[in-house]
Amino acid sequence: FFELPDAQTRPAVLFVAQISRRKGLHVLLDAFERIADEDPAYQVRVVGGAAEDPAYEAEMRARYAHRVARGQLAFLGPMRHEELYGEMSRCSVLCLSSFYEASPLVVVEAMAAGKPVVGTRVGDLEAVVESAGAGRLVAPGDPGALAAALRLVLRDPALRRDMGARGRAAARLRAERTRAARLTVDVYHDILARERGRRDVRAGSHSVARPEPTRTVTGR
Repeated sequence: FFELPDAQTRPAVLFVAQISRRKGLHVLLDAFERIADEDPAYQVRVVGGAAEDPAYEAEMRARYAHRVARGQLAFLGPMRHEELYGEMSRCSVLCLSSFYEASPLVVVEAMAAGKPVVGTRVGDLEAVVESAGAGRLVAPGDPGALAAALRLVLRDPALRRDMGARGRAAARLRAERTRAARLTVDVYHDILARERGRRDVRAGSHSVARPEPTRTVTGR
């Protein structure tokens, strides 16, 4: 478990994923286009590589070049974890606009950092985010609903703080449960190892050594 300082300087949306159609960056940017003019300080910061679909990234850059020119959209490329944590500390909200996910680690990391999550109802996000009150989820592929959720969170600092606190508490509890489960598994492994050792000792004490055959030495 870790915590990050809150270093926000502007209302910024952080996107962290491989830049590909299935991750739904086009949905996020469509949603952002609907709210970007409401506050010129709004910004989307995109972290991730495009090795999977470079043409898709080029399409996104061209379509939203006006937002890049205005400083409202930044493509930052892939990052190491240390660099990503810096971006996370500076953002206002993490947005995950994927069409498919399982259990994305970046969501739990954002929650641990006290950042609200706006995303799509995929994978286990409903159980992780929504049940904790740590953000807002919408149906995949719905830029209108995503824009409304982003607007709600970006406009309300008190709501962001509340969601962030709830997310941090849920992430801490999740980490403690994971740690407890690992300790339990380690204890069972230790017990089983000792029991195997005792069985090996008992088996060795009951074995009967066979006498070596008598060797006859003959002269030449």
